[in-house]
Amino acid sequence: MNKNDLKPLLRAMVYLKKYVWYIVLGFICTACVNLFTLSQPLLIKKVMDDVVFAGKEAVSQTKSLEALQMVLLFFFCILVGKGLFYFLQGYLIPLGVNFAVRDLRNDTFKHVQKLPLKNFEQFRTGDVMTRITNDADKLGDVFGLGIINFLNDIIILVLSIIAMFFKNWQMSCVVILISPIVGLTIGKFSEFVKKAVDNNQRQMSTIYSTIEEAVSGIRTVKSFAMEDREIKRFSDENHTLFKHIMNVIKLKVVQIPIVEVIAGLGIASAIGYGGLQIVTKANGVAPYGLSWIQGFSVGEIFEVWGYMIMATNPLNRISQSMASITGSAVSAKRLFEILDSPLEEEENKKDMPPIEGKIKFEDVTFKYKENVPVLEGLNLDIQKGQTIAFVGHSGSGKTTTSALLDRLYVPDSGKIFVDDIDISTVNLHSYRSQIAVVPQETVLFTGTIKDNICYARPEATMEQIISAAKAANAHDFIEEMPNGYDTKVSERGSSLSGGQRQRIAIARALLQDAKVIILDEATSSVDAISEKLIQESLDRLFKDRTTIIIAHRVSTIQKADQIFVFDNGKIAESGTHKTLITSGGLYEKLYESYFKQDDDESEKEE
Repeated sequence: MNKNDLKPLLRAMVYLKKYVWYIVLGFICTACVNLFTLSQPLLIKKVMDDVVFAGKEAVSQTKSLEALQMVLLFFFCILVGKGLFYFLQGYLIPLGVNFAVRDLRNDTFKHVQKLPLKNFEQFRTGDVMTRITNDADKLGDVFGLGIINFLNDIIILVLSIIAMFFKNWQMSCVVILISPIVGLTIGKFSEFVKKAVDNNQRQMSTIYSTIEEAVSGIRTVKSFAMEDREIKRFSDENHTLFKHIMNVIKLKVVQIPIVEVIAGLGIASAIGYGGLQIVTKANGVAPYGLSWIQGFSVGEIFEVWGYMIMATNPLNRISQSMASITGSAVSAKRLFEILDSPLEEEENKKDMPPIEGKIKFEDVTFKYKENVPVLEGLNLDIQKGQTIAFVGHSGSGKTTTSALLDRLYVPDSGKIFVDDIDISTVNLHSYRSQIAVVPQETVLFTGTIKDNICYARPEATMEQIISAAKAANAHDFIEEMPNGYDTKVSERGSSLSGGQRQRIAIARALLQDAKVIILDEATSSVDAISEKLIQESLDRLFKDRTTIIIAHRVSTIQKADQIFVFDNGKIAESGTHKTLITSGGLYEKLYESYFKQDDDESEKEE
């Protein structure tokens, strides 16, 4: 794992800055825990030299009992002190870390909300969900105790080796020699773990997307009797995730025993060498003619062995911590892929003045894909208060034009003016808050009907909400519901009919009181009775407003002041319904092949 791999993780750690005192206090508690831990080998030495091997004389036995009592008292104090500081460490550090993860998750979601619409073609819904939830949680796990434990283990390792060196430098060389070997092993495995974790996280995103698509599209799935297909698709993706997870686990479980074997060889060597030192101390002569071996008492050797075990245990834990840190570095990278994506708006732009409704497209060109223009040299002039209809075959550019007006996309060339102001020069929020959109597929959010109507104006009074609902012909069916305006809306408004959802959307637009309305095929999927009620509410909505209608039904466009007929990204012709219907152009052909049939069916239903 190289330095560049850790950069995203180090960037994420900036979020800890605000809560650094929680971390510092927790780290002080960790240091206290380490001090208590490092004092334990001293007690072992005391027991071995002053109790176990103190001698059989009465005086020695009395001193041994006194020493034993003292050791037990200190041991009890160590346990209590260590437990107290361990509790404080375990609470303070996660507290600061979870504050930081909360902020990181908030910033990521905030950034997602302000990304250009085109970015959502790159990030699937499930992918975004995984990054904000799962990846942020992984960072929290590592920040919480992962990195602290990692640093803690390094400190214990270093201090244990230093203590060993001062007590018995010859034996300490054994641990010092095996440390680089363990480090190289951990580093090599970290490279494999990083790649495996990255694959695992990407597959987790695919799983989230598969679930989201299947659940949100459950009506379509059931309509086509494709439950078994979706079950198999999920099962296949889930099995792939299973293989990725097991690959990560396999790497971790292979790494740990390898590290333990290397450390175990070091321990065995140290035990053997320590035994020779005890024999040298007892006999006064080094065995096998090894004159360089220094003699040590049993207690001194046990003390050093205690430090040695303290040094080798962190080596095992460090290998596990590195695997977790590697996985979290991948998660941090995935989060910053979102956070580093440019926002759709530059700062310090002026606010849009109150809109009156004059609109102009000047030589506008736009393409979703390179070299495939959807609009090419588009020119439009729309006067204040006019009702305008966009018609044309699917893919002709009418919906894209409305999206450009709402600044969901930016033209590749050309300019769009509203009230003679270039809309690219004004603040997005101040501009969009003055544009009302009634989409074909109405989106209702979790909450009450009242919440959904006042979505664009949360400060609206109940009287204003009811007035808007009445104007949208929605008040009567809302009142018939169990809790009226406080009735909870199910996810995506699935408990309401298409016509009811549409009228709530119109009420929302009426309450917003915008001077520009975009009606995106808003009556294309409702029955004639619902359309009549919607049409009545639309007539009220259109009054004194500039309205752009994208529709397939003649009833929604025949009263338009002007109709623009789109064909291959350009305006093929324009005029009123009466003038275009007899022009022999594209509009007449569209009317004869589609609109006229729709109009006749509407008359029969009435």
